[in-house]
Amino acid sequence: MSKKLNSTIKGYIVLWSMPDVSLSYTDIEVHAQNFGFNTLYVPKQRAKRHAWEKATNLGTKGRPIQPPPHKATAIKQLYGVEPNVRLFTVIVKKSSPRLVRHVVRRSTIPYVDDGETKRALAQAQLNDETVCIMEFNTDSNVASATGLSELRDSKGLVNGNLKGIVDDLLDQVSTAVDNTDGDEIRRSMREWLHGAMRATLLSRGSYFVPYSVDAFDELKKAKAYIEALDQYLVKPEGGRPKMMIVPLTDDGQAFEASLDVSVHAVAQFRQELQECVDDLAPIINGNRTKTTSNNIRQRVTSRYMELAEKINQYRDVLGDELKALNVYQESAMNFIAQARSFREYKTNKQEDATESNETA
Repeated sequence: MSKKLNSTIKGYIVLWSMPDVSLSYTDIEVHAQNFGFNTLYVPKQRAKRHAWEKATNLGTKGRPIQPPPHKATAIKQLYGVEPNVRLFTVIVKKSSPRLVRHVVRRSTIPYVDDGETKRALAQAQLNDETVCIMEFNTDSNVASATGLSELRDSKGLVNGNLKGIVDDLLDQVSTAVDNTDGDEIRRSMREWLHGAMRATLLSRGSYFVPYSVDAFDELKKAKAYIEALDQYLVKPEGGRPKMMIVPLTDDGQAFEASLDVSVHAVAQFRQELQECVDDLAPIINGNRTKTTSNNIRQRVTSRYMELAEKINQYRDVLGDELKALNVYQESAMNFIAQARSFREYKTNKQEDATESNETA
């Protein structure tokens, strides 16, 4: 890339997508190394409890099942509508080594907006029953289920659906313990973009990365790393991992007409500067102890210095477009100074009072 072209580039618009994949934590570490991608931003093995809870979670909406036809017909004759029957999982014990989760069958009668009838249906809406107990031992890595035959669904609504669903959940446990997935990779990629690349989020899956000497090379490594994960797709017939890198130039040929990078950058930095101010407010108000105040002030000051460095990099490529940030940055600097001087003033007053008492 020529020197002349470098001087015209403000940064890069990065658009990427990551469908669900499954590969071991060892494999993704090696995969990243093969493409020169920073392994600090590769998913690390999750705790076994988190893996168990993720694998056995049927979500807030549960898993729908079809009740026996004669049961559904009988309920419809009584209420005028067929029941909605779903399976949910509920955490019962989450301290290692024995983790326990119940499978609950919930039947509901959907609302019918028919005057007084709706109230009557609401009273009969919920009917929960534990139909299975799943367990996982974090020491032995053994997942098991009891109650598939011992516990009874007294309403008879499970209809033979339970065993297949529970077996699938237990099969997913070992995979969740040993393998990473699309969710974890997406999360680690966002951390890489915001951290190492100092990116600004423009919209879902779309980021602005400010120009730096190494930015384009690092983005190319990330693109190769992401797109080569297609061999680990859970559903090959679906979408594929993709990353597009589009230079954003001074003349605005690439996306500047539709994506106002400076507006998004100012909004993001303004929020982060305001968070610094909000964290310091309790110190200035005198609502924190000396030790707590010192810890907060050090943490906020460190965060502000990193943020200021990032803002300066954006100023280098966006120039006057970031003028709107000046007032917010000055405000944060003033709060840091006030927090420091307030604690020093309060400490000196306390020392003076102590000396006076000792003299007396």
